[in-house]
Amino acid sequence: MELPVWHISMIVLLIIVLLVVIIIIVNPSLIGLNHTRGEIETINGCREWNSTGCSEASVSSYKDKIGCKKYEECLTICRKLSCCW
Repeated sequence: MELPVWHISMIVLLIIVLLVVIIIIVNPSLIGLNHTRGEIETINGCREWNSTGCSEASVSSYKDKIGCKKYEECLTICRKLSCCW
């Protein structure tokens, strides 16, 4: 009994989809889903600082979370994360 061509195509497509799903489950960092604790702290710090308008007066409260020493450095980091403009 021969399989029609479209059956073979569907089987190949199913195998490819399953391989992609397995790769994403095993190694999520390939598509950027895996953040370290430090990256999460930085992102959250920038979001919190953004809620105050990214002002120079309020940056001292968020320097430790963002991981910066000066206002300009904090602003650069948070701009790259699209938090402060």
